[in-house]
Amino acid sequence: MSRVATQLGSSSRWQTRRAQRAPRLRLVPLLLVFAAGCGATGGLPAPSHPLTRAPDEPFRRHPPEILPGPPLRAPALSEVQLPNGLMLIVVPRPGWPTVSVALVTRATELDYEPGALELSSAYVARLALLRQPDTALGFGAGLTGAAVTGTAQTRDLETVLDAFAEAIVGNLDTQAMQQARAELLLDEEMSASSPLGAGRSFAMQALYLPSASFGALRRDRYRAVANVSPPLLSVVTRDAFRPSDTALILVGDITAERARALVEPRLGAPYEGRPRATRSAPPPHDTQLPLGAGDMRSSQLQLVYGLPAPQLQEDDWAAYQVLEAVLAGGFTSSLNTRIRHQLGASYGVHWGSWFDYPGHAAFIEARIDAERAVPALTAFFTELVRVRQAPLGDAELERARRVVWGEWEARFATPGGLLGVCQRAFSARMSVDALAARAEATRHVSAAAVHAAAVARLQPSRNVVVLTGPLEALRGYQVTRSEAGFALVPAAFGSAPR
Repeated sequence: MSRVATQLGSSSRWQTRRAQRAPRLRLVPLLLVFAAGCGATGGLPAPSHPLTRAPDEPFRRHPPEILPGPPLRAPALSEVQLPNGLMLIVVPRPGWPTVSVALVTRATELDYEPGALELSSAYVARLALLRQPDTALGFGAGLTGAAVTGTAQTRDLETVLDAFAEAIVGNLDTQAMQQARAELLLDEEMSASSPLGAGRSFAMQALYLPSASFGALRRDRYRAVANVSPPLLSVVTRDAFRPSDTALILVGDITAERARALVEPRLGAPYEGRPRATRSAPPPHDTQLPLGAGDMRSSQLQLVYGLPAPQLQEDDWAAYQVLEAVLAGGFTSSLNTRIRHQLGASYGVHWGSWFDYPGHAAFIEARIDAERAVPALTAFFTELVRVRQAPLGDAELERARRVVWGEWEARFATPGGLLGVCQRAFSARMSVDALAARAEATRHVSAAAVHAAAVARLQPSRNVVVLTGPLEALRGYQVTRSEAGFALVPAAFGSAPR
C-alpha cells in the first residue's frame, strides 16, 4: 500500500460509508493451516507475568481534575493563491532550524491508471532526495489525494523546490524514476511477507471488494506499479500536480514574502491540460466475509480488526475519534488494559487509519502471545461488544476525550503536526479554522454520541477479523459472528473449515 509521511494519523496512511445491514446469526469457522516451526519463541515472557506494570486503577476510576485548556485555534498563517491557481500556505516559526514542506494534490488514485499516482508521488520525493541528500521526504497516494511531505534544511529549501519543479514540469529523470519504482516494489514485497502487512491487506480488500483473498490485492498493486510506463509517469505527474488542485505548505523559519519569492518562479506557471477522467470509487460490499486466517512464520499471533472509518466532514467523526481512544488510544485504553495489562498476553494494541485505495478504513491491531491467544481474543471480542451495549461511564469518557484532545494539541504545536493539519484541511476543502472547530468538538462529545458511533461502526456485518501467524495456538476453536458481535468458542465437532 501507499506510504505517507505525515503526523496526522496513528499509522500513517492517506485518508466509507456506513454499515448497511446486520447479518443473520451465523457460525464461521477459522481456516487453520498449520506450518512447522511456528509458535512462540523461548524468549517471550511467561504468560503469568504481565508485560508492563498495571495502570493505576484509582486514576482509571477517578482521573484527577484538570482545568479545561484554551480552545484550539488556527496558527498565524498566510494563505495566498498564485495567479495560476496554486495555493501557497506558510506558517512562520522564526528560529526553528528546519522548514517542513508538503506538496499536496487533491488528485486521487481513481483519476489515473492503478499505481501511476503512487509512483508519481514517489518519483517527486526521490528526485528531491537525489538533488539534496539531507532532505527527509516521504510520499503517499490514496483515495483522497496525494502528497510529498517531510523536512528540509532551511539553507537547502531552494534546492528542494527546484527538484519539485523539475519533477513536475521538466523532462523525466530516468534514474529517479527507476529508484522510486524499486523502492515501491521492495515495500510491497516486504509488506506481503509480513503477517501484519498481509492481515492489513486482506482486511482492506474484504471491507471494500468482493471475492477477497490473501495476497491478491498486493499482487495486483505490485503489477500495476511495475507496469507504469515512463511516458505515462510524465503525463500523470504533470497532470496530478496541476496548480488549481495543488497546495505547497511551508512551516518553519520563513516569511510569507520569502516563500512566495521562492515558489512563484518555480511553480507559478499556468497549466493547460486534459480534464481528468475519474473512475468511480468501489462501494463497500456487504457480502458475508468477516473472517480470514493465514498461517505465516511468526513468534506472535497478529490480529487485525478492520472497519470503515468516517471522513472528516461526517457527523459522527468527533465521536468516532473518542471511540478510538476508548478502545486503543494509549496504554490506559480498554483493550490495552484487558489483554496487555490484566492478561499479560499482548505486546501492544494500536489503532491506525489507512486512508487509501479502495476506501477509508481503520484497523485495531494487536500482537498477541501465542500461548495466551484464546483468553486474549475472548477478552478482545468481549470488549468490543461492551462498548456497543451501553454508553460509557463518566470517568472512561473523560479519559478518552483527554487522549484525543492531547493528540490534537500536539498537532497544533509541532512543525510536523502543523504541516499535517494544513494538509488535511486542504484535502478536505475546508479552512484550518474549520478543522480546528471539528477537533474542538471532540472535547464535548457525549457518552450517547460515542455509543451511537460504536453501534454504527462496530457492526459485525461490515467489520473484518483477520488472524495471521502461529494459528496452531487456536486449534480446536473457531470465531462466531452474530448481530451482537464476534466471539471465540470451542469448535463444534465435524465443522468444516472455510
